[in-house]
Amino acid sequence: MVYNPRLLVYFHLLWTAVLAGLALLLSIRFPYAETTRWFRITLALLVLTAVAVLPLLAAESYSLLWLPASTFIAATAAFTVFSVKVIRAHLDRLRR
Repeated sequence: MVYNPRLLVYFHLLWTAVLAGLALLLSIRFPYAETTRWFRITLALLVLTAVAVLPLLAAESYSLLWLPASTFIAATAAFTVFSVKVIRAHLDRLRR
């Protein structure tokens, strides 16, 4: 089977942009001070994720395939923690 590395890179960048958009939307919609740290961590990991695909474009090989995959997994985990923190902060505000 022959895979197109550029298609994989574009798909990766698309989902990175979707995740960044969701993080920005959550941050704008629910701007709580206690979630700022996780928002910044999520954005930093998303920037690393977007940059991690550049070696795949340059080399067009699969030797560094682990790099964008691992950074995307880390960014997804950080986004999950960020969204849980936002939900908890929002529910705390509603209870008061």
